Amino acid sequence: TTACSRCTGQTTTPGLGSTTPLNCSRCEPTYCKHGAACTVQDGVAVCTCPAGYSGADCSELSSSSAPSTTDTLLAWSIPVSILLAMIAGILIFVAVRRWKKRKTFHVFISYRVQADRDLARRVCNSLQQLFVEADMPVKCFLDAQDIAEGRDWESTFLTALHRSCVFLPLVSAAAIRPIEDVSIFDEQADNLLLEYETALHLSHKKRIAIFPLLVGTVENDKYVPFAKSNFDVRRFPNGPSRTLHKCAVRETMRRLFRVQGLFVDPIVGLTDRERDVILEFLRTKAWDSKAPDCLHFKKHWQNEVVARKTLDTSKAPASTSTSVSASTARTSRTTTISVALASKVVTAVGGTTGSLEQPLLGPGGDCADTEL
Repeated sequence: TTACSRCTGQTTTPGLGSTTPLNCSRCEPTYCKHGAACTVQDGVAVCTCPAGYSGADCSELSSSSAPSTTDTLLAWSIPVSILLAMIAGILIFVAVRRWKKRKTFHVFISYRVQADRDLARRVCNSLQQLFVEADMPVKCFLDAQDIAEGRDWESTFLTALHRSCVFLPLVSAAAIRPIEDVSIFDEQADNLLLEYETALHLSHKKRIAIFPLLVGTVENDKYVPFAKSNFDVRRFPNGPSRTLHKCAVRETMRRLFRVQGLFVDPIVGLTDRERDVILEFLRTKAWDSKAPDCLHFKKHWQNEVVARKTLDTSKAPASTSTSVSASTARTSRTTTISVALASKVVTAVGGTTGSLEQPLLGPGGDCADTEL
């Protein structure tokens, strides 16, 4: 018999019956790594390594293919840069949102100059004697005291409106009468209507609270409350205004009239009780309270120091000399809402319940969500 011997050089025979080393003509199947081609040369298996590998069996990583420090840093820099860009974008987004929500005025007093200028000044002075909290007096925006000479008037009052906690419109028959004639084709916008439109939009976004003052008239030195006929919105245009193209003017006024406020005597101005109601509304609805519908604007407050002009209230209308008895009688017959209701959803003038957070849909579409 012939003794069998092992093939050398990582080779093997094709099958049984081989008798000489010359029959060791094949490579061991598992010798060459990473898919290298194998040939037998002079009885020895020789691996032809693919790119990136070396060694007798191609099991070693070639030094030329190992990633360099620069390549490693570059590979890491791309995802890190993307992550940093995302973080920066988030921070910018948060900062812009906080900047847009910042508040610098507690109350924005809206009025028509030709109709209610003197009353607006007295209301402003009266409210600024109150305190939102200890060592923080109420800060009102009134164009007569807060718009400096040379400033762009429209952009200034619109900016102040966005930065106010409570929108306090002085709604009188003389103030809203010009709105009956507005049109999309007007060369100049009606600024009072623009304030209404902006405030209603901000209210829908929960960025301002609205509290109207319904101003009566004076006839023969006697106070006449804001007439119910003024709430008839059919006299307002059923088309868009110059500043709000997707909502009818009629619908804007309808939504404003849905918010209950105070009936105010232009002779007397605000009584102590009415001041307290407005202050309680500011504190519980807009500033900071445990009420579920409080907007919590305190956290967005920035106390900016601005140069303010002194209001001249010495030129009060002659009718302000009415006796104290007239003031007492006016208080008893003026319709008010109680302090307890000031922080709740108010009852609309027409007898239905609603708020600006649940806007009425009119012919112009969803007016509350219309961008200005």
